[in-house]
Amino acid sequence: MVEFTPENWISIFSIISGLFIALLSLLFSYYLNKKALNQSERNVRLQITYADRKQALQELENIFATLNNDGLRRFETELNSFLNSVNGQYIPQIIKEHLKNQIIELHKLEDQDPSEPHYSDDYWEELAKQQAEFEEQEYKSLDDYERFWKSWESEIDKFRESTKSKINSEVKKVVDD
Repeated sequence: MVEFTPENWISIFSIISGLFIALLSLLFSYYLNKKALNQSERNVRLQITYADRKQALQELENIFATLNNDGLRRFETELNSFLNSVNGQYIPQIIKEHLKNQIIELHKLEDQDPSEPHYSDDYWEELAKQQAEFEEQEYKSLDDYERFWKSWESEIDKFRESTKSKINSEVKKVVDD
């Protein structure tokens, strides 16, 4: 049988406290390493996206170079196309919102132009309805072969858009992280 003398108690306490300190230091070093790894991943992501953001901002600047007095609609189309592209995802959200608000303001100002005829919403709805009827009649006049290829082109366009949307959402996740 083992006697529990003060020296034995001290030895046991020393071993237990040593194990506790070793475990504590292991947990502390794990925490610090994990924190350092997360920070280094964040830094690498920032370095990678920095070049992409710089390129996207330069591309945005080039789009602004095309803006002139007679091309607001064309400029807006180019701008929206760019903002919805993969490179457009690297533009900071605050800049995107500012651009969209400014386009809305320019449209409000453009609507006040007395030289431009202004049509009611009913007019535009009627025009859209006529366009849809025309396209439906045109589609009915096609033979089976032409209908197939028209449907094929439509499906390819849907595929492109869905893939583009998926890529943009993935890039956005990378940029936002």
